[in-house]
Amino acid sequence: AGGISVLVIADVVGKRSFARLTLDSKIVISMSLALWAFAMLLYLVLEYSNANSLGPLDVPGKLLNSFFHAVSGRTAGFFAIPFSGLERSTLMLFLGLMLIGGTSASTTGGVKVSTLGAILVFVWSAVRGRPRAEVFSRQLPTEQVAMAITLILMFAVVQIFAILGESVSAGRSTIEMSGQLRFVAGRLEEDLAGLTVQRFKCCRIP
Repeated sequence: AGGISVLVIADVVGKRSFARLTLDSKIVISMSLALWAFAMLLYLVLEYSNANSLGPLDVPGKLLNSFFHAVSGRTAGFFAIPFSGLERSTLMLFLGLMLIGGTSASTTGGVKVSTLGAILVFVWSAVRGRPRAEVFSRQLPTEQVAMAITLILMFAVVQIFAILGESVSAGRSTIEMSGQLRFVAGRLEEDLAGLTVQRFKCCRIP
């Protein structure tokens, strides 16, 4: 229930038919299954021969681990393999999964599966030349599509400013560290010069 939300589970248990589910439940279930399959397949391909992750396992073990990480990477965040052993491309995959997150009214973060689903439906309808976003013979409200796009744009803007802030902080720290190192180097030069003069004075032959 953590990643799917109690509302969707209650809808499935109460109606027991995909055709009778609400539009939100249909989008959530379809997008979740698609993301699980995509993440599992991509994780399996990227880590299949990696000696630090799936390489030493047999085929059933590789499939089970791939499915587990595909589901957990977007929700609970549990991992059976240390992150230090994964490929860089696999880490980017998990960053994308964590960005998407779970479902609205669930315990997960991210921009939500329903938000991504609304945007994909809007793009697919535009590609097919349809004036309205339609899925499962239903029309998505324009307000919902606009809200989904707004959330994605706001998240992107926040991330950009966060990255810029970290870059500025890192640059400022580097500048301050360089100034401190120059100060310490100057003091050491002065101290060493004083010690050298005193030593020569002590060792002067009368």
